[in-house]
Amino acid sequence: MIEDADMVRDFKLASARGDGSPRYDRITAIQPAVGGGSRLECPVVSLTGSYREWTDCLSPELSHLGLIFSERVMEVLITKGLTGLKWSVVDFDFSSAKGAAKPPGQAYYMVKVSGEAPILSYRVFEKVDGKYQFRFETRDKSTDPRCKVFYLPEGFIPHIQTIRIEGAGEADDFMPVPDRKPALLPFGSFYCSRRFVELAKKHNFSNFAFTPIDRISPMVKDFRTYDWPPENWYPAVQPPGPPEE
Repeated sequence: MIEDADMVRDFKLASARGDGSPRYDRITAIQPAVGGGSRLECPVVSLTGSYREWTDCLSPELSHLGLIFSERVMEVLITKGLTGLKWSVVDFDFSSAKGAAKPPGQAYYMVKVSGEAPILSYRVFEKVDGKYQFRFETRDKSTDPRCKVFYLPEGFIPHIQTIRIEGAGEADDFMPVPDRKPALLPFGSFYCSRRFVELAKKHNFSNFAFTPIDRISPMVKDFRTYDWPPENWYPAVQPPGPPEE
């Protein structure tokens, strides 16, 4: 049995971008917010392509656009008191959708992260013979000259592991990626707590992708396709927690 101290606690949250789920490619208008429950202005978003079903998390086509959650997700967040998000109900423009565009059976909300950013450290590895070999650790991978995107001076391709500094930024269930400019968001991804992942499992939320933040390689499929619990979400070459140096 896994002790609480050894549980995976922090995750990167994104849409799974599954086939057949609705996607949107632009915000066509902004309407004034209506009612006290809507914390942001009301965007009108344009759906693109075709879709088979409405999922609990909608995927943007462009990297700088945020995620959209279904009403049943928002009801759970509010009922359970999860913190770190602002939200606004959205309207949909179906003029660019293909096929028989059916409106949703519930409201949808665009979410924006308002929580405290965690303090992170980054451990850089080289993959040798299928295993990760530790090279160095840094607190700033964006300016550290050793952290180039493709090849480091030593000539290897970096594999980066994210580690939260213990006790830092634990006040919120949803957290932004530190120092990331909005235009560089990879399809609205941000960090979330174990509590939200457990609720997503309990309520069978669809089209969410969760990756433990200390997992070196990303998980891009619907989280429900992976074995539960999240402690099983590590490849054999990278067990939970910092790999041995």
